[in-house]
Amino acid sequence: MTHFNKLIFVFSILIFFSSCNNKKSNSLQSPIFANIELNRGDLLLCGDPNFGEVSFSLSCSYEMRETFNLGLTLIHSFEYAEAEKAFVSILDQDPECLMAYWGTAMSILNHPLSFKQNPKSLKRGEELLKIAKTLTPNNEREKDYIDAVSIYFKDWQNLDTQTRKLNYESKMEELHVKYPDDVETAVFYSLSVLATADLNDKTYSKQKKSGKILEKLFEKYPNHPGIAHYIIHNYDSPELAHMALTTARKYAIIAPSSAHAQHMPSHIFTRLGLWNESIKSNIDSADSAVCYAESVNPNANWVSEIHALDYLVYAYLQLGDNAKAQSEMNKMEEIKEVFPADHFASAYALIAVPSRLAIENKNWELATQLELPKTKLDWDKAHWPKAILHFSRALGYSNIGNSSAAENELKSLIILRDKLTE
Repeated sequence: MTHFNKLIFVFSILIFFSSCNNKKSNSLQSPIFANIELNRGDLLLCGDPNFGEVSFSLSCSYEMRETFNLGLTLIHSFEYAEAEKAFVSILDQDPECLMAYWGTAMSILNHPLSFKQNPKSLKRGEELLKIAKTLTPNNEREKDYIDAVSIYFKDWQNLDTQTRKLNYESKMEELHVKYPDDVETAVFYSLSVLATADLNDKTYSKQKKSGKILEKLFEKYPNHPGIAHYIIHNYDSPELAHMALTTARKYAIIAPSSAHAQHMPSHIFTRLGLWNESIKSNIDSADSAVCYAESVNPNANWVSEIHALDYLVYAYLQLGDNAKAQSEMNKMEEIKEVFPADHFASAYALIAVPSRLAIENKNWELATQLELPKTKLDWDKAHWPKAILHFSRALGYSNIGNSSAAENELKSLIILRDKLTE
């Protein structure tokens, strides 16, 4: 996408936002609201905002409906930074739009399968929802939605993540029973079920439960991005991957403007050994991610690009194409800075890719020479990605007969293990 086209799109978004309502937001004058660091600014999207179709029953100003639905589709494809901007733009124009508080809080909540926000984000959500609670809901459903998302942010200083996730799931189940025909309630309830799944449960009981809800909805709402996306996440395991293949081949078409929507189908393609489909998915995803990074931070690479390159290298290696795998790794070696700077997927990929190239080719000497990437990251906190590095070195040393060096790497692994269990 050319710089000129990007400017045209950003300008059109600005025109739309300004045409909705020219009055200043009273909430911006509130000392409490002013002290909350909210994500504002132009929506930075590559191409048309095509993220799928949702239709949310909204009691706020009718002019806000399109922006609200755009924000919701962005959430459903994990495009949280831009989703927050969309919802905050509504707050600034209509500070009494209760569901815009919900949308902003859901954007702050971020990745629903980890729910591991930093204290700063949790504080943001908590303070924002305090304001929401002072407003009068237009209907009971609005109150229920605010109450539900508030459960996750409630007492976050004292309650662990899993407890808050389970409390949120319980509330969403209650709402699903109360509003059985509400699509978004069903979708977010199914996601809360998946988020609390025990990864050691190889019966995949919760994944199947969540997937069943979504599959039924997908028949009626085939262009809903969240339904397709979360079906893939539910069945992202060797045992269940075949159940998501049809959906995986549709999701990128449903939300072509999302880098994550281009990538996510490759989780299923990789599970099933469909390497060429995985390669296409991740080439498209990486291209979209590069486009986004050019607008947000031209001096850094977005985690979505790095994640896609990781999958590309793996797929090329499975096809025996070392030249293309090496070419993708060369791109990674040129990366000096990433954003977000603390995302685990970046640290993982930057270490896993060179390790794979060495080990898959049984190049044990190369494995012993692996080092931490020079990319600017907080490597001191990247304990388990660093474990890959030491494991790869240990494997390399053991295969060339240097048991002493291998044992030293194992000692480093033990230190990292202990840090992870602290």
